[in-house]
Amino acid sequence: MNDIKKVLIAEDSPTQALQLQMILEEHGYEVLVGKNGKEALKLIDSNSLPDIIITDIVMPEMDGYELCSNIKSNDLTRDIPVILLTQLSDPNDVIKGLQAGADNFISKPYSKEFLFERIQDILLNREIRKRSPNLDIVMEIFFGGQKYKLNSNRLQILDLLLSTYHNAINKNKELEDRNIELKKLHKELKIGNIQLKKLNEEKNQLLGIAAHDLRSPLATVYQYFDLITCSLEKDTIPNQEEITTTVNRLLEFMLNLIVDVLDFSKIEAGEINLKKEDFNLIDFLNEQIKLNNILGSQKNIKVIPEYNYDKIMLNADPNKLKQVMDNLLSNTFKYSERNTKVRVNASVKDGKVQIVIADEGKGIPKNELGKLFQPFTTTSVKSTGGEKSTGLGLVSVKKIVETHGGNIWVESGEGVGSQFYFTLPCNGEVVESTKEIRNSGIHKNEDGTKKLKIIVAENEETIDKFLSIILNDIADTILHAQNGNKVVEMCRNNPDVDLIIMDIMMPEIDGLNASRKIREFNKDVIIIANTAYTYNFNKDKALEAGCNDYITKPIKKEILFEKIRNCLDKKNI
Repeated sequence: MNDIKKVLIAEDSPTQALQLQMILEEHGYEVLVGKNGKEALKLIDSNSLPDIIITDIVMPEMDGYELCSNIKSNDLTRDIPVILLTQLSDPNDVIKGLQAGADNFISKPYSKEFLFERIQDILLNREIRKRSPNLDIVMEIFFGGQKYKLNSNRLQILDLLLSTYHNAINKNKELEDRNIELKKLHKELKIGNIQLKKLNEEKNQLLGIAAHDLRSPLATVYQYFDLITCSLEKDTIPNQEEITTTVNRLLEFMLNLIVDVLDFSKIEAGEINLKKEDFNLIDFLNEQIKLNNILGSQKNIKVIPEYNYDKIMLNADPNKLKQVMDNLLSNTFKYSERNTKVRVNASVKDGKVQIVIADEGKGIPKNELGKLFQPFTTTSVKSTGGEKSTGLGLVSVKKIVETHGGNIWVESGEGVGSQFYFTLPCNGEVVESTKEIRNSGIHKNEDGTKKLKIIVAENEETIDKFLSIILNDIADTILHAQNGNKVVEMCRNNPDVDLIIMDIMMPEIDGLNASRKIREFNKDVIIIANTAYTYNFNKDKALEAGCNDYITKPIKKEILFEKIRNCLDKKNI
């Protein structure tokens, strides 16, 4: 190969021509470049012929096939090897190459190594051909339903066909190499995903731990501040109402943020395990409306049921659906004006129950509706009472609904209020009511109710004191127990006790096991379980242990009293 000095390139792409020229010149070749077939022919000097011609096929004025035919039909140039550069995407390319008398194909894209390997093979075959007899032939073939006439040297035809096969082998090897690289990248991506998942789990775990540890003391501060605010005489300090309202809102926002972070971290970790049971959705909705009417009373917002059913049997997780209803209703309170109404509708069609919560609030701009179910995003709509939003609650709601096999969406517009819709699978019994639609209000007992003997089972001193203060108005006697064994013993020694506020997390034995032991000898005492917010807490656990109801921290006095009144009503006390 040391006597090879000159290569003629015919290429209309300046970029590809320059790249090929640089590759060849790096290996000591003299290179001539023509931008099409016609120009390349003009560059052929009869006194200094090129040793090899490399030509693109698709070019203006004269393409590569025509250039090759011109070279092979000229006695002066017919022995110069011609390489056609092609994509080899059409089998007819091979036939056209045979007709033109080309010596070799090189398919694009090509590597430097493959290019020089082909050049070396071509030049060696050229020397062999000089020593072989003339094997020119004329043959006719049919290919793809068409007739072709070939007039080429047999060895030349063999070279071209072998180069086609060689190109195919090379491309196959390149594909295999790419496949190996892809497998390697896939393996690395899989390892990266595992590491990312682990980091995400650790992040969620840290979020959960931080939120859980912050929640308890913050809930205590919130409860005590609420109690102090109610006890302060009017105008005790300058701007008293503004200060207490601001502090209260900030405390409530921080507490809600922690609850939402706990929710979000659990969902992100995939820990949303449904504990389904059969229950009457109508009874469930009536209870949620009653409790949320208490919260809505702060703005004199009334929640009104607008469904005409006595029974819609549902198989779902009632605790998770309570979270859905609480979140959607609390949102309506945030963005509704005072003295307005929130309507709750339920209907059944095609094996699905659809629940609609509609408010008379400010509404949401249509171009912002897509933000509602994205984490850490809020709309431009401001709450009517200065309440803040974390941007996480609706993310949890959407996940819970979808995990049940349902869908959730919102319809709204500025100034027309908002309607949140969600559906759930429903294959149970449905009974329409013959009565008029009932309006669930807040149940209130008259003063003079029997004073109660109460046990507060709580190992946290601040919560114990808080409960003692708020229960004082309805209690004749309040006894205190700091662990599970103590509350069981205290209940055994006081058979006339009316009510136990039972903390779930207590030393020695927990509140649920303490409740089970108490039920062995006292079936009548009212037990209301008291628990810090836990995503996996199931009301069934409390009921199965013998509790009449449960309440989550931070404890709101009005909700606790409502639960106590309901339990007393059932016992006719």
